[in-house]
Amino acid sequence: MKKPLALILFAFLLSCFNFPTRFERIVNDELRPVTAVFSPYSEAAPGDTLSVKIHFAGNPVIAVDTMMVSYSVLNNVYGINDTFTNVEAVQMIDSTMALPESVEISFVVPDTKLDDLLAPFVARTDSALRAIDPALAEMVPPNILIEQLTNPDPAFWDAIPDSFINTMIAPALEYITKPAYFFITARSHNGIVLESRAEFVVRFNTNFKDIPKLSQAIQVNNNPEVRWMGVYKVEGDNVFSFDPLEFTGEYEFFCFFNEADQSCTFDSVILIDTGYSYFIAADSGIVQTDAGLDTTRDAYIQKVNGKDTIVLEEYFFQWFYENLDESTLPQDSLFILERFDQDPIARIYPPLDTQMRHFKVWVAVYDEFFGEFSRPRGMTLRQIEGVLEYTDAYKNQVALK
Repeated sequence: MKKPLALILFAFLLSCFNFPTRFERIVNDELRPVTAVFSPYSEAAPGDTLSVKIHFAGNPVIAVDTMMVSYSVLNNVYGINDTFTNVEAVQMIDSTMALPESVEISFVVPDTKLDDLLAPFVARTDSALRAIDPALAEMVPPNILIEQLTNPDPAFWDAIPDSFINTMIAPALEYITKPAYFFITARSHNGIVLESRAEFVVRFNTNFKDIPKLSQAIQVNNNPEVRWMGVYKVEGDNVFSFDPLEFTGEYEFFCFFNEADQSCTFDSVILIDTGYSYFIAADSGIVQTDAGLDTTRDAYIQKVNGKDTIVLEEYFFQWFYENLDESTLPQDSLFILERFDQDPIARIYPPLDTQMRHFKVWVAVYDEFFGEFSRPRGMTLRQIEGVLEYTDAYKNQVALK
């Protein structure tokens, strides 16, 4: 079932750990998970190799004690996957311990994990096909259909009518899915034990990604892309929200990276002055150009008022930040980010202590498409580090406070 929007992919099971006052603030004496990113997708077919990279922040991770997986995940009455009946050790084929910031593990999804779901799928499609086209049903007996799910042949599918693929095969495959959890237990330098889990989905869609006739009807969920990040310096010291496409005043952009526009000059030093507001921004996945819409978001065809309409998946942004310099002032008097509505732009409140100059920001982006059953949630993470400099006017202003 669909999960409520508020449910974040990376759920936390913490022992001996308390969140700071601000969820988005990273502090160096606490261990925090930032997110988990599965690749090449947040889904896998039985027999696929899947990698997961767990990102940590705060107190340094010194050891990873356990790595487990469960394919026996149950939904509660609200449709949330929160119960698992069996947990097993991950059969790793590769690992990279880039401690203290991350650990990456590759493993193979066992090729039997959807076997118990195939019989009802075949029965349903076989019955429908016999009612619609008995001759075609004779050409596609159940054993052939199962073989073509696990090892599809383009020539076979070319002979199958598009109408049958779109109205029967693709919708039925939404129910041939299993949610799964990856679990990890990590220990930090100051003794915090962190138990975390990350969710992925087992389904057949990746088997069809290279078959043109099927790839649009039976889509793989690609991870979001963040191609650029930067900071806007906006005229006016009380600008509470900002959109560069709608703002009519003056602003300046500091580019931290831009993979889509090499002319964007790198500049990680932000000059803080009076009379300005500051916003950090990340790629929304949508760019309106003279040639039309340029997007990295997955697109789906949906019936709107009886017509086929292209609908884009939604992106949601989770911001994290860390002050890298010591200060005697409370953390809420330093560089902070104001989260609002999980947008690609977040307001920065500059420090009241001008000795605080260095900061780090992460943005975790996850996707959602409303209306698709058991769709995996794609995720990505990008990080920047920056330096603050202050004008004399700003220093004098905060000195008076």
